[in-house]
Amino acid sequence: MDYPLVYPFFNKCEKFDELKKSLPDELKRHASVDFNKNENIKYYCPNGNSGHNECITELDKINAACLWLLNENITKGIDDLRNEQVEAFIIYIMIWLNYMLNLKKDGKITALKDFYTNHIENNTHYTNCTNGDNGCSNKLKGKMRYNNFKEIIFKNMDFSNIDIKDISKFYEAFKLLCKMHDELNDGKLECTNYLEYANKIVGKFKELNENSSATRNTSYSQVWSTLSTDYDNFKDEYDDINCVDIPSLPSIKTTQHHIQSSEDHSEHGSVHGSVQNSDVTSSSLSMVKKLILALSIFRFVICITEKSSKTTCKRKAKKYKEENESLIYYSKSSDYFRNSNNDLYILGNCLLGRLSIVFNFE
Repeated sequence: MDYPLVYPFFNKCEKFDELKKSLPDELKRHASVDFNKNENIKYYCPNGNSGHNECITELDKINAACLWLLNENITKGIDDLRNEQVEAFIIYIMIWLNYMLNLKKDGKITALKDFYTNHIENNTHYTNCTNGDNGCSNKLKGKMRYNNFKEIIFKNMDFSNIDIKDISKFYEAFKLLCKMHDELNDGKLECTNYLEYANKIVGKFKELNENSSATRNTSYSQVWSTLSTDYDNFKDEYDDINCVDIPSLPSIKTTQHHIQSSEDHSEHGSVHGSVQNSDVTSSSLSMVKKLILALSIFRFVICITEKSSKTTCKRKAKKYKEENESLIYYSKSSDYFRNSNNDLYILGNCLLGRLSIVFNFE
């Protein structure tokens, strides 16, 4: 292995577990907790009328907790973290943030972009990355692609496009994985519990795969891949304990993803798809109309030609009979066919000219 897996992932879980004591991720536990007693998290609360940092609204608390997670998980350990570890922290923080915003709605914020505009965009804690008295923006930019925490949230805004039901399943799977790590590090993980947690995690992933309405965008795939990697790594690390029948996670259904994406684009009026389909339909209808018009013209010309030919033949036959001279008859018959050919030639040219207009040869 490239690096010890259990300890780094335990670090991921440790701060989330600590946070739940001050900001529970379950509504039923919320009323009994005083958020502002945790001075470390309270540091990121707004400076209110009292002159002291204090979080009053639920959004204030979520905002302060998000900053605390970013600082504790990334800033303080940035020198020792690999790029993929930082990315994993970011993914789990984004999943937590979307989950909490949906859990504790206040009626004012309906999406992550609203939260970003009101609580992040002009917040100096997000724009200035600090580690104690030292700035860490250069390290953050050098190790990753971000200048500050504000950019981390902004460039990962797509996580809000994942359906909230799927966000909940991912978050529950993450908590179960943390529980496995917590018990392992405490020396309390028994095979029975391990199998129970593993089956629940696999169950969450199967539900995600069976959900035909899931929007399988890039962010969705990133969360799936990160959780799958951490789960598989745990299985490899814990393989020596002789626990049997530990299930593997299913692979993401990429085929279903492509089909669903097409349906989603169609249902929600994808600009590209709508324009493309509209062009094809319009072109097809135009061609059909042109063919019908051309056939109608052609049939009309044939009918006119046949009618003209019959009328002319009758008229000339009567004339020839009255004259009763074969020489004149044959001579005039030749004139008739020559004139008829000229008539057909003229009609043919008219027809070709009309067809060239119909089929856009002009």
